[in-house]
Amino acid sequence: MKVYVISLRRAPERRRYIETHLGALGLNYEIVDAVDYQELTPADFARLVDQPAAAANPYLTKGVQACALSHAKVCDRIAAGPDRLALVLEDDAALPANIDAILGLIEQEIADDEVVSLSYYTHFHDGIELSQQGAKKLANGSSLFYPVNLGDVGSAMAYVMPRAVAARLPATAVPVRVAADYWGDHYRNGAFRSFRCLHPIPVQTATFRSTLDYATTQKTWTRQVLTKLAGYGAALVRKTRFPGLYGYLEARDRQRLDKKYILRFVDAAPFNTSPPL
Repeated sequence: MKVYVISLRRAPERRRYIETHLGALGLNYEIVDAVDYQELTPADFARLVDQPAAAANPYLTKGVQACALSHAKVCDRIAAGPDRLALVLEDDAALPANIDAILGLIEQEIADDEVVSLSYYTHFHDGIELSQQGAKKLANGSSLFYPVNLGDVGSAMAYVMPRAVAARLPATAVPVRVAADYWGDHYRNGAFRSFRCLHPIPVQTATFRSTLDYATTQKTWTRQVLTKLAGYGAALVRKTRFPGLYGYLEARDRQRLDKKYILRFVDAAPFNTSPPL
């Protein structure tokens, strides 16, 4: 299965990381230059982004908008290619050593109108409920689960997408109204009919500073500057493993991840037992 990697040109450390990582795993991959919000003109934003939606959502930053456009760009690349399936990655993904075997098992199970997520977390602190109804156990002991509420599922860092879905998704995602990982919105807009999560979660996040410009969600200029400086400082601490501060950041990150990766397995019906609204 071919791998398409979304990678920002002005983040060379991330690109070097993912190329080394995927090369060591022996995967067939293609780097796709991410859409860079710093290179988009006001006319580009007016054409490619739903301005009322962006104005109503402070978290739909220009970086998040460009990320959604990047995923649509990859979909166009997949739709134009010859392969039935592709793995889409962001450049901070950390794959397991057996990823090729995992992809082989997914290839046997995935439908042409379905997305399978290999890395997911909750948008909310209540967590994600995965339905035991229709769960499929794979040969390696992992399982595919349908979410109960697809709107609870976040992350577009690693997912398997069929060419048929890739051909539909850009038309439903552009102009950008939501982030790339708002899977519930893409489902309601008809991009796909099914979505499953692989558990245990096989793809983790490598430690890099976000490029999505979340500092702009702060209400004042002073807070924006302080948030950006804090981000640069944290990145430097992680890079140098500065004693004391590095341990603090590691503990803080673990606490944040614990809140994001709350999963419950329930006997409720999957999200797609009824047609999309």
